Amino acid sequence: MTKTFDSKWEEVHKAREWGRYPSEDLVRFMGRKYKNTDRNKVSVLDLGCGTGAATWFLCREGFKVYAVDGSKTAVEKVQKLLGNIPNKPYLCVADAAKLPFEDNTFDCIADIGCITSNTSKGINEILAEICRVLKPSGSFFSSYLFSSKTSGSDLGKELEPNTRRNIPEGPVADIGTIHFFTRTEIKKLWKNNRLTITEINTLRRTDCNGLYTIDYYMVSAVKI
Repeated sequence: MTKTFDSKWEEVHKAREWGRYPSEDLVRFMGRKYKNTDRNKVSVLDLGCGTGAATWFLCREGFKVYAVDGSKTAVEKVQKLLGNIPNKPYLCVADAAKLPFEDNTFDCIADIGCITSNTSKGINEILAEICRVLKPSGSFFSSYLFSSKTSGSDLGKELEPNTRRNIPEGPVADIGTIHFFTRTEIKKLWKNNRLTITEINTLRRTDCNGLYTIDYYMVSAVKI
């Protein structure tokens, strides 16, 4: 099994206050998917939870929440962020490709920028692990699957086709390894790991007065 957690993220979380607000993509997906659902019966895994923005949102919305990250510092920040919130999540440090959960545990898994921070091999192993712990017909939502249209996709050290490390500038600078996806690749990877895509969308915007472009995929899928 490949160690998929990039230790660069431990440095990032020690140095920065990172990700205080939940992804609008996730908020929209969860609102639509579980609009008329008894949420305290829906088990959700926040995969690569970072400093806990999505975890906080999921807890406040009443889901049965689990959250993991490879960074000890990030997990400590999540604990601090949640404070005395009544709906406490299960929280632990773990690698995304070796999760401490039984098979078929979760109704839903959310990935907000975790998978993309890996090589192709690591991504495939994480998807296989997602399939293992996701219940049959369970939902998997993934966002921030960056495309090659994102600024910086041709910078830094090339580890393999479409995977770069130590990108020096742009929206994905200084956060270690980043893989840049194609739509065809996503479809193949998800299919090979028994994840049937129900919806795939893209979001593109600019930053710094148009200097940089951010372009990424959002994928909704179910385990077959």
